[in-house]
Amino acid sequence: RISREKAESDERLFNEAVGEKKFSHDAVKSHYFNLFRQDLAKEENKGKSAVDILHNLTKDDATAFTGVQAVKLQGGRPQGTSGKTRDEIMAIKDGATRRAEMVANAHLFPEMNNK
Repeated sequence: RISREKAESDERLFNEAVGEKKFSHDAVKSHYFNLFRQDLAKEENKGKSAVDILHNLTKDDATAFTGVQAVKLQGGRPQGTSGKTRDEIMAIKDGATRRAEMVANAHLFPEMNNK
C-alpha cells in the first residue's frame, strides 16, 4: 500500500508534467496517471524528469490530448494513429497500404511487436 504523501507527490509531479495540455477524456487521463506512477517507480527511470516520463508514455498517442495535431515526419509518415479499427485495416486490399496502417496502429497488432 502506498502512502498518502507518495500518492500526493506522484499526482503533483503528473500535473506539473501535463502542464497546460488537456487530456481528451478523464478516463484517458486516469489511464496515463496509472502508467506514469508505475514508470515513476521503475529503476531505469530514476533521474528522469516527470516531463520525460510522461512524454515517453504519450508520444505515440495522437489522441491522448485535445488540440494536438499529428506531425508529419521526414519521409511523410504521420506520427500517431489513423483512428481505424483492426478490422478496417485488415480489410484494406493494397498490401503496402495495409502494412503502413498496421505499423501506424501498432497498438492494435501486438503480435507485430514480437517479430
